[in-house]
Amino acid sequence: MTRLKGLISWFNLVGLLALAGCQQDWARPERIRLKLGDQPAWAALNWNGQGWEATNGTSHQQIFWLRFRIRLDAAGTAHKPLGLKIISLGSFEAFWDGRLIGHNGQVGRTKALERPGHHATCWLLPDSDAKPGLHVLALSVSNFYARTGYSFYNRSGN
Repeated sequence: MTRLKGLISWFNLVGLLALAGCQQDWARPERIRLKLGDQPAWAALNWNGQGWEATNGTSHQQIFWLRFRIRLDAAGTAHKPLGLKIISLGSFEAFWDGRLIGHNGQVGRTKALERPGHHATCWLLPDSDAKPGLHVLALSVSNFYARTGYSFYNRSGN
């Protein structure tokens, strides 16, 4: 029985050391901009967002776009898969560097046409999309099911 206890202790120690190396890395957006309306061209990587609002929310219930500028450094992209976790109170389509990578629910021009999605979604990025440098995450969002008040909130305050 003593040998079994020693083996269990050894596995616990190895597991603890393995978990210590699994720290979570975050790449926070450098800049977030919002624009009311819907133009598919706004998904483009090099779209000029001048005139877009730097805001922490909108109380409008309609379609709007959010653009997040995210800088990935070489240390953060080395030897690990990268992914996106999006928490949203609206349906959205997500574009990474201008390319559609997924959707959550169905964006609609009216409440009847919108299909709500899940509160949180996660997607892995292919290695080809996770190179060091500046990237843009663009979201086309409809939020007709959101309650009164702000439907978008950015924790970092940009």
